[in-house]
Amino acid sequence: HDHQHRQAVVSTQSTGLKSLGVPLDKLKFVRGTSYQLSREYTLDVYKLSSLVTDHDARKAGAEVVKQVAHPLLSGLLYPGLQALDEEYLGVDAQFGGVDQRKIFMFAEKYLPSLGYKKRAHLMNPMIPGLTGDKMSSSEPDSKIDLIDGPGVVKKKINKAFCE
Repeated sequence: HDHQHRQAVVSTQSTGLKSLGVPLDKLKFVRGTSYQLSREYTLDVYKLSSLVTDHDARKAGAEVVKQVAHPLLSGLLYPGLQALDEEYLGVDAQFGGVDQRKIFMFAEKYLPSLGYKKRAHLMNPMIPGLTGDKMSSSEPDSKIDLIDGPGVVKKKINKAFCE
C-alpha cells in the first residue's frame, strides 16, 4: 500500500508540476531512508535530543502530533526529525501549512545549535478536510487519497461536511 501510494503521489505531483511549466529534469524526489539511516543523521538525532526539553518538543508538535496524556516518544522526536530533514535534504526553505509554524520555530532555534543554518519557512492557510476539521493523513475520512477507488471517493463526498 505505501509503495503504491508513494508512486501515485510522485506521478500526480510530476504531472501537476509539468503542467505549471516546472522543468522535471531539475526535480529530484528523495526518500528519507537515503539519509535517515546514516551514521551522521543518527548522531545528529542524539545530539538534538540532548538539547531539546520535553516542553519544547511538546510545544513544537502541538498542532501536528496528537496530544495525549502519555505521549509516545516518537511524537516528541517528530519535530526534531523534521527539523533535521531541512539540513539533510540541503534545502534553503521549507513550505508547509500554518500548523507547521511551531516546528519551523523549533528548527530555527535548534538547528544553529548543531552548527546548521536557519532556513526560510513559507506557510499557507490550512484547507479544511472533508469532515470540516483539519485534513489529516491519520483521519482517512478527512481527505480523498490519490489511490482511493471511485466507490470510496463517492462515499467520502457523500459524507463530507458542508456549510
